[in-house]
Order: sequence, then structure tokens, then C-alpha cells
Amino acid sequence: MPLTITYVPQRKSAPARLRFYLKNESRFKLRIYQETAITQLSEKLGVVHEVKTGDESFDSGFMILSNDPGQAVTFLGSQDRKNTVRELFNRGFYSLGDLSSQKTKEVLELLSKFSSGPGI
Repeated sequence: MPLTITYVPQRKSAPARLRFYLKNESRFKLRIYQETAITQLSEKLGVVHEVKTGDESFDSGFMILSNDPGQAVTFLGSQDRKNTVRELFNRGFYSLGDLSSQKTKEVLELLSKFSSGPGI
């Protein structure tokens, strides 16, 4: 996995924080969206080709898109990973995209900078 998240405990001179590392770039692309009437319509019209994991409860709640459907199914094969996706969406995420992109790295760095400010 190109993304590693490490918890760094609080020290005298620094607050507790999460440290994000992107190890390498990957050609594997994965996007997950919460299933809505619009995503269902997009699939019915043939605008997108959804990947199915074989887990009906997961597949009915999320639309999964990937450039490598086999790798996407393998990646999402773990119940822990599916539970993490559910938890992220329950916390307000509306989509999960390519975690290896430069844009994601920049956003994670900004979030880290933001959360390390005074009063946190």
C-alpha cells in the first residue's frame, strides 16, 4: 500500500499527531462513492462500469470504480478494509479517490499542518 499512517504520541514539545507517508506512485486507480440515485442512474445508462466485490451489503452501499477491477476486488477483500471505508463515509467523506496521487499527498500535508495548530 503506498499510504502509511503512523500515530505519533504527544511529547513535551509537540502534540500528538498522525503522520502520513506516501511510499510510491501506483498505476492502480480506485474510487469509491456512496451509492445514490445518481450513481445508480450513471451505471444504468452505461456511463460508468462499477466493480462488484461480491459482498452484497458493501456493493449495495458503494459504487466502486477502478482501472483494474481484479486488483480492486483483491484490495477490498478484507472485511477490515471495508469497515474502514464505511467508517470514513460515516464521518462525512463522500468519495475516496486515488490515495497515491500528489493531490492527496498535498491535502494530507495541509490537514496535518492545520491540525497541529494551537488549541488542538
